[in-house]
This record gives sequence, C-alpha cells and structure tokens, in this order.
Amino acid sequence: MGQKYDKIEVLFKKIYVRVQQMPQTTNPLLSYQDIKNIVSKLPPLNQEAYFDDKKNILGFKVFLSDLIRYFFIPVSVTVIFIVVLLNYINTSPKNIEVTFQIKYTQAKVVQITGDFTKWEPILLTNKNGVWEISLKLKPGEYKYIYLIDGKPYIDPQKDVYGDSFGTKNSVIYI
Repeated sequence: MGQKYDKIEVLFKKIYVRVQQMPQTTNPLLSYQDIKNIVSKLPPLNQEAYFDDKKNILGFKVFLSDLIRYFFIPVSVTVIFIVVLLNYINTSPKNIEVTFQIKYTQAKVVQITGDFTKWEPILLTNKNGVWEISLKLKPGEYKYIYLIDGKPYIDPQKDVYGDSFGTKNSVIYI
C-alpha cells in the first residue's frame, strides 16, 4: 500500500514539473483539457516512474525502504541479541566446587556456616577424623566459621577477618 502512495507522489511531482514548463497564462488555474493532457502523458501506476529522467525516485525510495526493513532492522536485532548474550555469558561466573576440610578427631558434630549458607549451619561428614563438605560457589570472597560441637572455630589454614562486632571469621577467596 505504501508503494502505491509513493508512485502517486512521483506522479504529482511530474505534474508539477510539467505545469512549470507550460507557458504562463493569466489564469493560474488549469483547465480540464490541460490537466487531461498532462495526465495522459504520465506512465500508468504499475510502471516504473522517473523524475527528471535522471533519478528513479520511486525505485530509490523502495530500495531504501527494503534496505531498512530487510537488512538494517534484522541485523540490528541480531547484533543486539549477540551483544546481550555475550555479556551474559562473560559476566556470569561459573560455580566452582570447593571442599572445606578440618581435622578434629575428638568432635562429635562439625558444621560450617557463612556467607554462602546465609549463616545457616550445614553439617560436614566425618571421614576418619577429617570433617569435610564440598560446595559449589561462584568466584568471590566468602566469610565463614566452623561450629565444632556447637562452638565457633576459625579455620587455621585461611585468613582471618574481624568484623565491626568484634567477631572473627575465616575468609576464602575463590
């Protein structure tokens, strides 16, 4: 439907050019016969229409419209999708399996609690006096503490972090 209006626009431009080429008369209005002569010399709407015999105005507009509709819009959407996908893939760190171990043969129950458990204790399993648990964590810094028979215990193999409440926690960097 848009192409039909573009062709009509070209026809109006051609009429305007032909009217400008006509000898000037005292009457600014065209007679019916003048209009009929101009329109009869114009190509039908289903043919290519040329303006000034140099530029194919209709073809150029259709070309631009098709170029935008069938090339720029799909390519832009594709590029945006790829950029968002790559950004998501590159910024979403993968979980890394981390094993927490502590040797304490006299303990009856050993738990771990920290940032990664939302400070809810998780029970470790005992393997001949070595208590351990494997957790999948994203890369980052985590504070934690062991609870051995209900009493806090700092991991002797890791850094210690003292918070503003005076509590000391172990720190692991993944």
